[in-house]
Amino acid sequence: MCVLYRILRIPRLQRWPGGREPWQTAAGALGIGLLVAGGMHFVRPALFESMVPAGLPRPELIVFVSGLAEAGVGLLLLLPGRRHVGGWLATVLFVAIWPGSIYVAVSGNYPASPTAAPIYHWLRVPFHLLYVAWALWVARGRLPWPRRPGRLEAPARPAGLDTHVPGRRPS
Repeated sequence: MCVLYRILRIPRLQRWPGGREPWQTAAGALGIGLLVAGGMHFVRPALFESMVPAGLPRPELIVFVSGLAEAGVGLLLLLPGRRHVGGWLATVLFVAIWPGSIYVAVSGNYPASPTAAPIYHWLRVPFHLLYVAWALWVARGRLPWPRRPGRLEAPARPAGLDTHVPGRRPS
């Protein structure tokens, strides 16, 4: 969506919901996605209730709380001063809902929707790792790779300890 704004050169929308850094744009896109997904919990709750593992009580409450959590984290990701916190909470959220995706894929309890194909639900399971990585990128404000120069170097020695001058014998 942010790419479309930039292509269309819509001035106010070029900067929103991201920022100057790529991780800020990633935070905005993730925030919008979580807001939409969280909202869908209230628009079509039956779809999400069918994805709650059978052993858990009160699927309607679980769907309600998870929808609130997704929407709340989505809002945090859209607020410039709260993006890092939102990234950490999104990481926790994606890890927390991962067992539900595994349950749906393994049980074959596919919701009645356009995404009822088994391949979709099997692909969702490893795709959660990408969501976790995306959320961690936002939480940290940078990618963990490639390594920045100097990160693995030894710390500088305090002044006065480097008395050796090359070409001269130490005393």
